Amino acid sequence: MNNIIAFIITSVVIVGFLINYLIYRRIVAVAVRRFIAPYLTLQVLKIKETQFTGLFDSGDFNDRDIGLSLVPEMGKFSTSTYIYVFAGAENGQKIRFTAKIQVRFLFIIKVFLKKGKAKK
Repeated sequence: MNNIIAFIITSVVIVGFLINYLIYRRIVAVAVRRFIAPYLTLQVLKIKETQFTGLFDSGDFNDRDIGLSLVPEMGKFSTSTYIYVFAGAENGQKIRFTAKIQVRFLFIIKVFLKKGKAKK
């Protein structure tokens, strides 16, 4: 009986992490396709790759608050996801941007781009 309960709890945790990961991938893909790629095209840049900044890292935005809570605080229902976007120019220069994607109930509200360091 105890083994069945432990198996069920473990399965629920694994499925929960898998669902969160798939939601994260969807949010990033939609943000890149709808917002980031058209902007970089206007700047004559092409996206090379995207990368996760880290669990508590906000990249070049230097946001200090950690957005982990079980209930919304003061009516705040939006969360922010940070990714690095590496874009290449025609001259071969690689430019890093940090994208801040604000999401409310799985819908993207705003996307901010901040230019980071250039690499050759």
